[in-house]
Order: sequence, then structure tokens, then C-alpha cells
Amino acid sequence: MQRSIKGVLCTLLHQCLDSDPSLTSALAHTVPLSSKKTPSDWSETELRRVLDSILRARAKTTYIMVDGLDEITRSDASAQRLISLLYSFQECSALKLCVSSRPEPIFERSFQQYPHLRLQDLTYDDIVHYLQSNLDEILHSLPQSDDRENRPLRVMNHIACQAQGVFLWVELVTRSIKQGVTNHDTWELLWTRVKEVPSDLEALYESMLQRRGSGGKLYRESAAVFFKLLLANGHSPALDSLLAITLYQQHDLRATLFESDSPSALRGNQELHEAMFSVREQMRAQCGGLLELPA
Repeated sequence: MQRSIKGVLCTLLHQCLDSDPSLTSALAHTVPLSSKKTPSDWSETELRRVLDSILRARAKTTYIMVDGLDEITRSDASAQRLISLLYSFQECSALKLCVSSRPEPIFERSFQQYPHLRLQDLTYDDIVHYLQSNLDEILHSLPQSDDRENRPLRVMNHIACQAQGVFLWVELVTRSIKQGVTNHDTWELLWTRVKEVPSDLEALYESMLQRRGSGGKLYRESAAVFFKLLLANGHSPALDSLLAITLYQQHDLRATLFESDSPSALRGNQELHEAMFSVREQMRAQCGGLLELPA
């Protein structure tokens, strides 16, 4: 739904009304609400008209952040319609708009006249520092080659540039290189490891899930539960998330929590800590490394 123009409009409209419920009066005067029960009851034209009315009715400046323009349904027509929608927001004087996308030509061309920045320019130094901390020593422990390509600094610079600001990609490549060094891989094999990790995010996620091997199908349902639980817990991979997920899965522990006069005492419960460790390892294995929580 959110990958369509209609989904974008519904999301923006919902967020505007959620942040300022008083704007519902403007909505009531614009469309017959009694006939609008589900998103399918709204046309794209109606949604655009209502959103425009609400944005104009707001007393305060509105800030809109639209992330992942490139994730819109894959067609030039959809991308161009999305760009037209964003351009139409310029008619609202009290509105600030920030958008983000992977560097696709249609979006770069459409927004090149506006102030912009590249994520990789902001994170490059941090990525280099991470690589130096994690790879410099082990790469220097390998037999040195006369080939300039097979130099630790060359490898790390290549990874930093290829990452395009995506730390997840850097982490996976780093993990693979460490495994290769443990396996006594040659420089040629280490370069193959770097190149085999997909740079496209969707392909990267697919690759991570496929690496679960024969357990992929077996873990599909349990992995989906982990993702949904984490999303329901506020998108934050923190200790409380792991506690909540563990209690969701461990019925006996959950019953103990509800019966306890001091629920906080459970944090010192050895059985709970062992259960949390087990759940964390299950999550790591069943989600292909896409989800990790602190111990």
C-alpha cells in the first residue's frame, strides 16, 4: 500500500490528522465522510484534495519527510507521478519537505536544483574507522603480496567506497572477510568475498535470508513473528525488546511476571536470562542476521 501514490497520500493524511486532530473539521467540510470506511473508498484525486486542504488549514509550519522514493511501485510513470505530487507541495507556503532516495537518475534529475547531500559523504569517515578497528590487524597478519591490489589499505578503501554509506553492507563484508582469514583464504578469495555481497539492499536482504540454508523455509514463520514483535515494540532493538519477545514466547515466565509482586525482580532471574540468551540466538539464526539484539 505505501509503495503506491495512494498509500503515500493515505499515510501523510493520517499523520497530519494524528498530530493535529482539530484538522478533522476541515476534512468534514471537504468530503462526505459517512461513505469513507476503508482506503478503497477514497480516490487518489480526493486524497490529494483533502491533504491539500489540511496542509493549508494548519496554523503551524508542516515538516514532511518522505523516505525511500525509489521504493515506489517500479515504473517510470509511478515515479513521475510521485515527483509531481511532491512538487505540488510547493504551493503550500508553510511547508518544509525533505525526501530521500537511492541515487536513481529520475530522482537525481528532478531534484538536482535543490540542496542535497549524500549519506555516504557523511558516514565515510565512520566506516573507515570501523574497518580499521576490525580488519586492519587481521589483514596485516596475512602474507603480503607484491600486487598493489592485495594491500590492507586498498581492500578497506574499496569496501568504504563500495558501501555507499550502508553500514549493514560493511558489517556483512567484514564478517565474511574475518571468516575467510580464519579459513586461510588467499587474497583472491578474500576479494571474491567482498564482491559476492550484493550492494543492492533488496538483493542483500534476500541473500542474507537465503544463507539460512535448508532451514530457510522451516524458519520463515518464526522469523516473521520476530520481525512483527520488534516492530510492535517501537522499532527499537533494545534490551526491553528482547525481554518483551522472550516473555511473549515463554508462557511460564510470563505467568510468573504477572503473578509477581515485584516484576522488576525478574531481571535477576537466572531462568529468564537463559531464556533471553536462547531467544537472541534463535533470532540471529532464524532471521539470517537481519535482526540482532544486545545480550
